[in-house]
Amino acid sequence: MYPDFLCIGAQKSGTTWLHDNLVQHPQIWLPPVKEIHYFDRPYDSPIARLFGRAVRLQKGRQHLRQTVWRFVTGRASIEDLSWAVRYAWGRRSDSWYSSLFQQPSGIVTGEICPGYARLSPEVARHVGRLMPEAKIIYLLRHPIERAWSAAVMHFNDRGPRDYRLTDPREIEEWLRRPKTLEHAGYADAIERWRSVFGERMFIGFYDELRGNPGGLLGRIQRFLGVGEYLPEDVRSQRNPGNWTAIPDRFVPVLEQLFAEELRRLHDLLGSPLTLDWLNRRYGTGSVVARKSQPGPSRVVIS
Repeated sequence: MYPDFLCIGAQKSGTTWLHDNLVQHPQIWLPPVKEIHYFDRPYDSPIARLFGRAVRLQKGRQHLRQTVWRFVTGRASIEDLSWAVRYAWGRRSDSWYSSLFQQPSGIVTGEICPGYARLSPEVARHVGRLMPEAKIIYLLRHPIERAWSAAVMHFNDRGPRDYRLTDPREIEEWLRRPKTLEHAGYADAIERWRSVFGERMFIGFYDELRGNPGGLLGRIQRFLGVGEYLPEDVRSQRNPGNWTAIPDRFVPVLEQLFAEELRRLHDLLGSPLTLDWLNRRYGTGSVVARKSQPGPSRVVIS
């Protein structure tokens, strides 16, 4: 009863949009809490599950409280309550993870968790042993845009909630940190997961989401083997953050950080979009100062 598919990322590349659209599909079931973080987080002690401050632990307790209230008021079933208890208080193990996906035959189940792209080769192979027939979805965003979007979100969530009030040196240090680079290590992640799942891996691009979200969602649904179902709000943005151009100060830093990754990714995929990514130039007061075709005429950072 392990999930039929995993969406492994990338962070800030449309995973919330994908979750909110797939959860409406009558043939698909996703956990009521996005991002279980089973494979990329350590074991949590009973004390941590009760009082831990990690976001995933707080989300579990919050979901349980909400489900209890909905159950008491007749808006949740006993199955909903049982799932919430297992998720919040259960001892994490492979069998615990499996218990979260017990759905009727004919329902496709999955989990969307951007952290999984960064799993080690050993853990990726463990995933393959648990669910050898699973399918993998990987959504990619230009690494420069992804890193800047994540930076704006990070610094806007702190203190004055405006990244422009942060010392630029602190922002640059954050952009250079290993975790920022790992989130855009697309080529390594593709090679790692393909070595386990082969052709059962779907790669989509944020550019497609921006230009033709219905088309991208339809391709993903066909990849999963379910009928095409396009919600009316398929074009709606999710978790957009603040839209902002990349300040000129940070453009050389970002271009230097991701130049090799962009070359490796294009060598690996050979896509017109990866070629477009190679040729994009940023700065001079606009999000994209010069770019090649094909692709949108203007890139919006969110």
